[in-house]
Amino acid sequence: MTAGVVFILCPPRSFSSVVGAMVGQHPDLYGLPEINLSTEDSVGRLMRAYQWTGHQARHGLLRALAQLHNRRQTEQTIRDAQAWLTSHVHWSTKQVFDHLLECISPQIAVEKSPRMVLKKVYLQRIHAWYPNARYLHLTRHPRATVLSQLNVARRNKELGVGDRLYAKRDKELGAGDRLENINPDYIWLRAQQNILELLSALPKRQWFRVKGEDLLSDPDQHLLRIAEWLGVRTDTEAIQSMKLPELSPYSGLGPNNARYGGDINFLESPRLRLGKVEEPLLDGPLPWAPHRGFPSELIGIAREYGYR
Repeated sequence: MTAGVVFILCPPRSFSSVVGAMVGQHPDLYGLPEINLSTEDSVGRLMRAYQWTGHQARHGLLRALAQLHNRRQTEQTIRDAQAWLTSHVHWSTKQVFDHLLECISPQIAVEKSPRMVLKKVYLQRIHAWYPNARYLHLTRHPRATVLSQLNVARRNKELGVGDRLYAKRDKELGAGDRLENINPDYIWLRAQQNILELLSALPKRQWFRVKGEDLLSDPDQHLLRIAEWLGVRTDTEAIQSMKLPELSPYSGLGPNNARYGGDINFLESPRLRLGKVEEPLLDGPLPWAPHRGFPSELIGIAREYGYR
């Protein structure tokens, strides 16, 4: 494999934290937390954006820098990582990404920030940065995805976590000020349209689509297929290592000044839960909008992915 980075493309709440940690546990790969570097073009702009999105938006990047610079994540190494970012405020975000890749080399980075699919410009940016990158298109049933988004949004609101981050996400979508004020299935549809537009312009060898439900129901088969596509080791030891996402240095909550960097549910219980993942139906009224079902455009895309 020649690409130095694998991007996992999916909307929020699509199993990206557990799948990113699983794939990133392969001996030839390195799973990163959510670093969100593609959302801005310079470190200065990124740090100004943090003032709007809130502190938790930078946790993944700080945890990655602390781990790669100091081999551990403590409150002090997180402060050191923040100081490093401040001293490199003149850098582009690509330079920071390149720096992470140099720290990881010869392993291949696995990047799974769901926010990168919310705007076309974010996807265009990563493609311009790394034209030979690989893309793992991870899907989840739209009904299950949206219900999970709403549940996490409510929980975060109760905990006072991520409130401004969700408002920023909705602003990125151009669909209102708050998640609960828009049709939440719009997030799934817009994200998939952006992903499909990017992938349609790439050679088929650069991308691979997998249903998250299938991967989690039968990890041995689908992790092997992903390894074969990437051209990395496919022996039993390598595949078994991918079934231990809890061993990632970013699985679990971080120190008090950088707790997150991924799905809070996964971080609180970072393990692979074996068993069949059931899929709901596409048809029928929606719990968040009982007067209607999914729009026909969304249903068409979901059926293309193999959902009923």
